[in-house]
Amino acid sequence: MKSNTLEKWEQAIQIGNRIYRLQPNAQVALINSLSYAILGQAKPSMGWLRSAIQMGLPDLSSVINKREYDAIRQSTEFQVLLRS
Repeated sequence: MKSNTLEKWEQAIQIGNRIYRLQPNAQVALINSLSYAILGQAKPSMGWLRSAIQMGLPDLSSVINKREYDAIRQSTEFQVLLRS
């Protein structure tokens, strides 16, 4: 049985995906990235973060230090993005 909190983050991801399809922008991509990171899903989180960067995310250095990334900070995907 999933916790109510996890279900809410999964719902946030579903909503974020729909919003992005309708109106793609860096902020929505970033929110999707943070949501996946909270769930510990590094690969989709970093994919969304790359999308946000490509769409003009203004301050990557402050974004990568957000606590939402703590669950995936040591992942290979996160480390690769830091080196690129």
